[in-house]
Amino acid sequence: MNSLKQAQRSQEDHKVAKIVEKGTKGADDTSGILASIRRYEKLQRCLDSALPDCMVTIPTKQGSAAFRTKKYWNAVALALKIDVALVSEERIFQETRSKPIWGYVVIYRATINAASQIGDGACTSDEVPNPTLHTVRSRAHTRARNRAISNLVAFGEVTAEEVTFNQ
Repeated sequence: MNSLKQAQRSQEDHKVAKIVEKGTKGADDTSGILASIRRYEKLQRCLDSALPDCMVTIPTKQGSAAFRTKKYWNAVALALKIDVALVSEERIFQETRSKPIWGYVVIYRATINAASQIGDGACTSDEVPNPTLHTVRSRAHTRARNRAISNLVAFGEVTAEEVTFNQ
């Protein structure tokens, strides 16, 4: 990485750290809560601009939308020191007229300090071209892990992997 990019990355890292530090203060009253929400939105924009290669623009019915990828959520978990642990994994089967459908339902828990959130994810063999045990299982894990992290940091959104896998 050249020195200009390193300096820009360092500057972005410093901004994120200051926003996170302020985000835990002043939420005792309405103005404090509103200020926390504004800091949170600023943090979200700062992370998005610091991780442009972790954003994917996907066509939607309303035009297009930007979605955060697995790489984005891994970076957030690492930066905020979020502990992410597998809670459960279940293989599922469903008989249909044309062919049996199989897949996985997975749950992860993301924890930071005393706060935690769970995230569930599923993927079935009919969602994936040429499905293998690995691709179906790993997509279910990716969806669940991303959702747990997203829920914990209050983004609570659909991730890029969910959108692209379903199209």
